Amino acid sequence: MAQTATPTLGLLKAIYQDVRWDTSYEELFDCLDEALLGWVRYGWLNLPASGAANNQFQINGDVVALFPAGRKVRAVLSASQVIVTVNVATYGSNVTTVTIDETTLDGTLTDVWVNAFALLYASGTTFTVAGDKTAIFQAGLALKVQLAASTVYCKVQSSSYSSPNTTVTITGATLTDPIRVLWISPVRPSAATDPNLPSDISAGADHGQCLLEYVSATQIKLSRRNGKYLLVKTGGTWSRREIPSAGIILGNGSLSASTLYRIYVYDDGGTLTLEASTTAHATDGDTGVEIKSADASRTFVGAIYTNASSQFGDSASQRYVRSWFNRSGCAGHNYFAADRTTASASYVELSSSERGEAVMFADEAVSLLVTGRVTSATGANPQTSIGIDGTTAEDTMSYAPGGGGNYNLGCGISKVGLSEGLHYFTILGLADGAQTCTWRGTGTAGDRCSISFAVHRP
Repeated sequence: MAQTATPTLGLLKAIYQDVRWDTSYEELFDCLDEALLGWVRYGWLNLPASGAANNQFQINGDVVALFPAGRKVRAVLSASQVIVTVNVATYGSNVTTVTIDETTLDGTLTDVWVNAFALLYASGTTFTVAGDKTAIFQAGLALKVQLAASTVYCKVQSSSYSSPNTTVTITGATLTDPIRVLWISPVRPSAATDPNLPSDISAGADHGQCLLEYVSATQIKLSRRNGKYLLVKTGGTWSRREIPSAGIILGNGSLSASTLYRIYVYDDGGTLTLEASTTAHATDGDTGVEIKSADASRTFVGAIYTNASSQFGDSASQRYVRSWFNRSGCAGHNYFAADRTTASASYVELSSSERGEAVMFADEAVSLLVTGRVTSATGANPQTSIGIDGTTAEDTMSYAPGGGGNYNLGCGISKVGLSEGLHYFTILGLADGAQTCTWRGTGTAGDRCSISFAVHRP
């Protein structure tokens, strides 16, 4: 991830004073290295260990200082993990031997996690650390917290010291017990770099790395695109979720005919799932993420329109599946398969079955072009224009003189300001003179009237 600010040296010093174990500078360089990448681990430390007895384990080196009496340790066994309490730690022959109060260890012990800073869960919005750490946990500091089942991102709201602990209040996430690991970002708070941090989420930075696409008349899929992450709010907490490599499928089984649906992603018991809803999307005020209106647990990923058979559609004339992310626009066309005529002195739709149709978002424009050939009648001057969602002509036209001749026609326009939803584009015609005029239609490409459309960002 790109870094846009330099580490705060005073904060780095405070962190270093807490994380170093000996008088060497190795830990300082590790601290600086991690800081330049954006995060420094501050919490449970993982150390390789071996079981000496059912109430003892051993670690290479002198780490007695990490195991004072009463400290909680998480021991990793082959079949489980157990929390144990230190009774005493001794050092000899380059090995630290830790005796615990319990007798729950076995010969499968591989490593231990030690809560070296007495980092403890207090509530959904607070945790405590031993000692006065208010110099580190300043308001606005970016935090990444590994809980039992997930990793959440948040910021420090405030911290206060009351002997013997500092209480840290966070905002932007909900904590659960236990807190496994805590990372802090030693950059200036306004330059926190992780895109999952509340109020620092930006589209395109580890979010929206997906594409909603047509699979068949009965399926659409959310696939990975330019990455694999999407922000989803679960249990009140925003987290960066990984889209499965196989994508997320939605079928049409419960959908109604000729209906506009917004497509949302949500967490269903740990599984990312697609939902089709007629509820409009809105912008989440805290993060800027597009969500289901009044329901931040649903992240907006696209929109679709079902055909008369309640199915998905994507053809040259009907672009019914649109992705919110990684949009490249869409294009299509339709044509007259047979001659179309009118004697109307005002614009009419020449063929309602030969329109172009597309789902559009409100921030998009559409460019339209009509070409072909028209045959005038004696005393009738045919005019051609374009209609969007009706027979009101747009500000473009093609004119041919009367007299019975064949004339090429062409007109076009670009349109902005259309609402989100399905729009259709159609060829309009009139015969100024109340005589029947004919617009060319045939099964042969290049010898018929056609309408082309391209939906794009302005």
